[in-house]
Amino acid sequence: IKEALAYDGVTVTVFRRPCALLVKPQAPYRVDLDACKSCQICIRIGCPAIHLEDTPAREKPRALIDPTLCVGCGLCAQVCTCGAIIRDKNPS
Repeated sequence: IKEALAYDGVTVTVFRRPCALLVKPQAPYRVDLDACKSCQICIRIGCPAIHLEDTPAREKPRALIDPTLCVGCGLCAQVCTCGAIIRDKNPS
């Protein structure tokens, strides 16, 4: 992909698998805000679906997962030390 972007001209990139954002293999995950301890370990994995919620200055922000960006890989649930990241059984 980097080579195609760097090329000055027309390029074609053929992928072997469908885009994970278009064909989601699993149901998305969500954060149980009651269980979240604001450790922010999940933020460190660099997933584009995970972001911090806006909170008053006295509170630590907790993680939220955008279900439209979550592909359901489960990496965030694996790194969460308090078990606050769970599969969303009823995605909206």
